[in-house]
Parts: sequence; structure tokens; C-alpha cells
Amino acid sequence: VILIGNITLSLLGIIKVEINETSGQLEFIRFFSSKTVSHSDITAYYTSVYNTKHGTNYGRIIKGKDNKIIELNPGNLKDIINVDSVLKNPSITYLGEKRSFYPFTSGL
Repeated sequence: VILIGNITLSLLGIIKVEINETSGQLEFIRFFSSKTVSHSDITAYYTSVYNTKHGTNYGRIIKGKDNKIIELNPGNLKDIINVDSVLKNPSITYLGEKRSFYPFTSGL
């Protein structure tokens, strides 16, 4: 049952993030769809923290203008530094650290 739940979550979740630093856009790619979000659609973000048996990992939790939450973690994020280059926009507020709920996170 747990295995089926994990497979379902991975099929519904973000599997890859593409970053366009020049245009300030993040593209969230899923198995069957994708969505591009501009930095102007993002109001705030958190640094997410979650612990695994291999140690502590960090990601980002992005809050959009529509109040939807997108959680990025090392499973779907190759390089946090590239995402941070988009999130460091002066119009996006940093809200500090927040505990991760991965893999139980809201999506697009």
C-alpha cells in the first residue's frame, strides 16, 4: 500500500524544474503536463528543511499569487542556486525556514 502511494505521488508531483534566469521563469514539469511560472507570479518563498536517513536536505517552498504552494526538493531540483537566482527578485519576499511536508505537498 505504501509503495502504491509513493508511485501515485511521484506520478502526480513535479519531476523536473527548468529555470530560465534571463526571463525569470520556472517551468515545472510533470509526467503529463508542465506549467511555466514567472517571477511576477510568485509572492514569497521559504527554505524547506527535511531530514532523511542520509542527513538533512534543503529545498524551497514557493507561494504564488493564487496562494498555491509548490515545494521543490532535491528529488525534482538539480541546483537550488539556479532557482534562488529567480527567487532573489526584490518583489519576492523571503519568509524564513519551514519544515517540509515532502512527499505530502500541494502542487500546481
